[in-house]
Amino acid sequence: MEEKLLSREQGQRLLESYEVAEFDWKRLARYSFWTAIICIIIAVGAAIADDFIRQLLAQLFNAPDSVKCLITAGIAAIFYYFGVQRIAESPEKVYSNEAIFFLGVLATAGSVAFFGRAIDMGSGHFSLLILLAALIYGGLGLWFPSKLVWLFSLLSLTSWMGTETGYMSGWGAYYLGMNYPLRFVLFGLVLTVCSGVFSRWPARREFTVSTRAMGLLNLFIALWIMSIFGNYGDIDQWLKVKQIELFHWSLVFGIAAIASIYHGMKEDDGMTRGFGVTFLFINLYTRFFEYFWDSTHKAIFFAILALSFWYLGSRAEKIWNLGGLTRKDGTTARHGTTRFEIFSGSPATATETVRRRLRPTSFDEEPESVPVIGGAHSHSSWRSRSLRKTIDSMSRCSITVSSNISFAWDWTSSPGVASQNNRATGTRGSGVKTTATSADPAFDGIG
Repeated sequence: MEEKLLSREQGQRLLESYEVAEFDWKRLARYSFWTAIICIIIAVGAAIADDFIRQLLAQLFNAPDSVKCLITAGIAAIFYYFGVQRIAESPEKVYSNEAIFFLGVLATAGSVAFFGRAIDMGSGHFSLLILLAALIYGGLGLWFPSKLVWLFSLLSLTSWMGTETGYMSGWGAYYLGMNYPLRFVLFGLVLTVCSGVFSRWPARREFTVSTRAMGLLNLFIALWIMSIFGNYGDIDQWLKVKQIELFHWSLVFGIAAIASIYHGMKEDDGMTRGFGVTFLFINLYTRFFEYFWDSTHKAIFFAILALSFWYLGSRAEKIWNLGGLTRKDGTTARHGTTRFEIFSGSPATATETVRRRLRPTSFDEEPESVPVIGGAHSHSSWRSRSLRKTIDSMSRCSITVSSNISFAWDWTSSPGVASQNNRATGTRGSGVKTTATSADPAFDGIG
């Protein structure tokens, strides 16, 4: 068009005639490093299985367990050191940095195991070693910081809780009158509540999601098991109980799921909302199998299942199709689903609200430039109220906040109002200024 070979209309039709095929390089990088780590573990296992290499390793490591503990601890320290150095030099290489930390985690586990063998007195109280690993991972994860190392701390802490209560009960079915699932219900509840500490710790706020997710996972899986088996530790006793007698656990399970949904809707927390919805359906379908499997003809049984899943899929499809960005050519771009809400308060509060809504799911730090919906919303009332709009594609924008704000951004409102340079600046009240810049020239301004 610049050389006058095509008219603007012909050029526009030509642009609309092809579609750019995107490739998810981020996902490829993640899976590649996972595969690399798995291959490393397999290679080490294969080397140990080889007789010649095993004999060679036996000669090389024919040393006391205390020496082996120090050697593996030194290897772990080297991995951690290089991981911290790479984060400082190349923070954008998220997955390779975390892969190095993972190798350090494995070496740390080996060091703790050799330490346990070195001090073993035959008591069988090995849960203390798991607690030691949890403390080491937790301290290192918070120090680096690394959410991957912190996640292994939570996993170790969960394992310690189960093994420690088992040891204290003499490996019986009950501890303080609670079977294993009931213990994990309490553990998950405590872990979920404690995750709120990180939301008040600005330097480590990114640990809130992983901690809360681990707590909710323990809580809901344990409640699911409780809704089936109740507080029974013996299978023979459980077989004598009618399932209706355990209905109160199903009720508790359902109330917990609804409470999680309510929290997610109130706080715009997609994770708690997702956990609640997922396990509410798991509860309902579990009860359907329990109460109707024996008494219903299998054709009718699966027909009801098919209808319910069909209805669920159709509703989900309808919700998925609600959103979309309108380009200036009238087309709609769809690539995913993101939810947004009005944010209000001081500049620091508003910026943090956006970052919390849009926190990345990867291991990297939260970006300075966060994606927001561009364009000042044209409501006459600028008070803080919830605006939820589902969209399926978005440009990268930067936000600048200079004073108290109480407004929302909306791609799709008033699409006819366009800016020529894809840049919009909105001002409301005293000193309230926001700027959003579109990274996609195909989007012609903001409503």
